[in-house]
Amino acid sequence: MLAKVKTPFRGVPDGLIHPRDFAAGDIVEGDLAAVAVAEGWAATEESDGAGGVALDKMKVEELKAHATSLSIDLGAAKTKAEIIAVIVAATSGATE
Repeated sequence: MLAKVKTPFRGVPDGLIHPRDFAAGDIVEGDLAAVAVAEGWAATEESDGAGGVALDKMKVEELKAHATSLSIDLGAAKTKAEIIAVIVAATSGATE
């Protein structure tokens, strides 16, 4: 499950042990997303059909927030296409 944060909250992402702050616009997944939706802090997010977020449907600011939520450094990426490329490379295990 994927969800987009509507109300800021503090939570622990799946597989981690330390909590972090989530801001409006961040994307959360898994059990954390289910709890956030149940509590009304987030709304379910459209998927790309392969278990990921539909990046092409997100705005630049949403993409930046998503990258931050995944601890991805965007470096010099500025355009939507560049940001998507960095996110895809980071989440697919690809190296540049």
